[in-house]
Amino acid sequence: ERGAKVPNLLGLGWLQEQVGSFRGMLELSQEPGGNLWPTVYLPLLEGAPEAPTSPLLARRIWIVDQDPLVQEALTELATRAGGEALAFSDLKDLLKASRTLEPPHLLVVERTPRLERFQRTMRGFQREPIPTLVLGDGNAVPVSPLGLGLTRIAFLQKPFSGQEFIQSMLALLQASRSKL
Repeated sequence: ERGAKVPNLLGLGWLQEQVGSFRGMLELSQEPGGNLWPTVYLPLLEGAPEAPTSPLLARRIWIVDQDPLVQEALTELATRAGGEALAFSDLKDLLKASRTLEPPHLLVVERTPRLERFQRTMRGFQREPIPTLVLGDGNAVPVSPLGLGLTRIAFLQKPFSGQEFIQSMLALLQASRSKL
């Protein structure tokens, strides 16, 4: 049928689809040499430990989304979880701010065609790899995170709950600490 969604049978598309069906998150890390390392995060069914009241305490989170309402909602969620959230309407604003502000611990970026166009600048902006949560709209994941100018990315498909957003950020930040 014309315009019908073609199923992803193999590779990263299939993995993203499977992880998404369980409301999980897929992270891709890529070394400069090209090796790709996927990590899958799945929610606990029961018996989860009690979450701290401010799980993002003292963590700088930069959020890029074109929609002001989405910016406001995500910033509010991150702030309520103890983070220091700063929102930008596009990548140009984020890159300007990066010249004078201390870099974030985590980026949250809406996936748009502009993200691919700014790949070289995004790569230069990160002195150290910054974990990045890419908010997707159902499109397939890129074959190479380096193609987005990023080395550590995770994907969260819209729509998602506030709890899923917080858990995704925490998973990326926790993985960052464990890799130090």
